[in-house]
Amino acid sequence: MNAKLSENALEVARISSQGIAYFGDVKRWNEWLSTPNIQFANQEPKSVIHTIRGRELIKRVILGLEYGFTA
Repeated sequence: MNAKLSENALEVARISSQGIAYFGDVKRWNEWLSTPNIQFANQEPKSVIHTIRGRELIKRVILGLEYGFTA
């Protein structure tokens, strides 16, 4: 595995860990990832998780949820 691919995999794992911690379990995290969301142009968050910009947006949305903003 090259360094860039490894870095991307680690970042997805970190985001998933943060999401699971916020949503309480893997099932709820996966449901959120599979639900179209206005923050993602009415697409599923999982459709953008493999891009740097998409991961940053997911992190920002989860952080907002932690502080009381709605998804």
